[in-house]
Amino acid sequence: MYCKQSLSGAQQTTFHNNGNRSIFFHTCSPFPNNIYFGAAIMELQEFTKKFAECFNQTDASLITPQTAFKNLEEWGSMLALIVIAMVDADYGKTITADDLKNADTIAALFEIVTKK
Repeated sequence: MYCKQSLSGAQQTTFHNNGNRSIFFHTCSPFPNNIYFGAAIMELQEFTKKFAECFNQTDASLITPQTAFKNLEEWGSMLALIVIAMVDADYGKTITADDLKNADTIAALFEIVTKK
């Protein structure tokens, strides 16, 4: 189960039950600057930490779920391959260059990974 705020501002909770998804819209307490709530916020923080560990020259404190990672000076094709390998090794999921292109922030990439 996770709760996220949609682009419209409505908040939703998704319950996973035997591979089926049910979405319930409701009001939950907003946490500023966070997309995910509940248990998933811990997963997003762990993903962000692992993402930051892929970098050699960028200070990890500069990398948050809201970071537009493609704007980081160190970001390039080599880092893209390293992130793809990290997602495969740590999460058992395969992401593509198009997935990276479609993600504006680390949180957006995390959402792509969780949907795979």
